[in-house]
Amino acid sequence: MRPQQADNSESNLVLALTAEVARLKKQIRQETQALRDALAQAHGENLELRRELARRGGPEATPQ
Repeated sequence: MRPQQADNSESNLVLALTAEVARLKKQIRQETQALRDALAQAHGENLELRRELARRGGPEATPQ
């Protein structure tokens, strides 16, 4: 392989790996946001249930 071809191969590899890293970072950001959204929803549901329990006079009913 000539030096020019090696440089091109290395450049192509760097570009491909850079694109893959960018894709993975985007995927991780999206998954993280989905998990944060699900956690926020679960917290909201938990609060609603605790309030309902307090309304019904449950034994450990202390809404926060």
